[in-house]
Amino acid sequence: MRAIIAHDGGQTALGYLDLIDVEAITADPKPILGYSDISLLHLVLYARTGLVGFHADLATPGLGGHWQAAPAARRAELEKLYATLLTGAEAIGALPATPSWECWRSGRTEGRLIGGEINRIVLAQAMPYSLPLEWFYGAVLFWEEMGGQASYVWSYLQVLRHPRSDLRHGRGRPVRNRRTRLARRVPDPVRDSPRRPRRP
Repeated sequence: MRAIIAHDGGQTALGYLDLIDVEAITADPKPILGYSDISLLHLVLYARTGLVGFHADLATPGLGGHWQAAPAARRAELEKLYATLLTGAEAIGALPATPSWECWRSGRTEGRLIGGEINRIVLAQAMPYSLPLEWFYGAVLFWEEMGGQASYVWSYLQVLRHPRSDLRHGRGRPVRNRRTRLARRVPDPVRDSPRRPRRP
């Protein structure tokens, strides 16, 4: 077995994080693909072993579902992308265009890409397996949200800006929004926070 593709997301990753054989993963690392709840696994393994996870399609709803309904040209495009990502040594370059993406604020940046489902990022940073805070400095924070409101995202970003999990030094925030349209402007946790009155 040379790669692991998660069957689905869900709510169970929290229940087995302390049972992971970190030494076995370090000795024989394999790419792990998945999103949603699997993003918590990505973050924890990255913190504990340095293994980079792939925020990518799940086996059943993705490869076994959406891919089968896609036109042949789109499937071929995705197959080439995944093959390059998993077996190639060169950079994958620009991602194939998709109508589900929209640009809220244009620009270019570079840095370490860290993220996942936004509440999983918060949970990971509250656990003993959290990423070192300095890893977020200059990083690009990627987050996804499903079924929540913009206020939920705003609240999670407020948690992340506090000293225990300070992400204020990131350079950008690409957003993956599934099923629920959020505010068109990406909330900035510092700019959008209520001003505190100054003490005399």
